[in-house]
Formats: sequence, structure tokens, C-alpha cells
Amino acid sequence: MLVARRDDLRQRLERPLTDANFEREVTDQKDEAEHNEATQIEETQRALELAELVEVEAALERLAGGSYGNCVDCGEAIPLARLGANPAATRCAACQSAQEVRQRLGI
Repeated sequence: MLVARRDDLRQRLERPLTDANFEREVTDQKDEAEHNEATQIEETQRALELAELVEVEAALERLAGGSYGNCVDCGEAIPLARLGANPAATRCAACQSAQEVRQRLGI
């Protein structure tokens, strides 16, 4: 799953940015606003894909190193259901929840 997702993300990121309104002429402020919005959406999507690619490649490195599937915080095995839902998961659900609380509190 990880290799297939990595390859898919790499392929998506190799595509050049498209002009969402390429065939439409920008004639007024509304057209320009729509064009800018479409461009921002595409750039945001690419940023998310790049972040996911980094996570997937890190998971593949953990797999090669023999630590894949172990929580980076407590060292316990991450349940298969969690890895099935998020193959790049680095923490068990309990440790991930604690991490999110710490982030919200700025700790």
C-alpha cells in the first residue's frame, strides 16, 4: 500500500500546475477572483500531497529499518486497523490523542 501510494503521489506532484481557467478569458474582477481561487485550491492540494509523500516515505524507511508499526512515543505496536486506515501512522491512537492535546495547548 505504501509503495503504491508513494508512486501515485510522486506522479501527481510531477504534473505541472494547470491553469484552471485556461480556456476562459479573464474579463472582470469576478473572473479574476475565480481564477485566483482555483489556483489557490490547486496549490493547497499539492502542498497536502507533498506532506503526505514525506510521511509515506518516512513510513517506508521505518519499514526498511524494522521499526514500522511501532508507536514512536510508547513503543507499543500500532493496531493493524489504524495502520490500515493510515499506513503512515507513527503513533498509536492513545499517543496520537495525547500529542494533539499537547499541540493545542502549545506544550
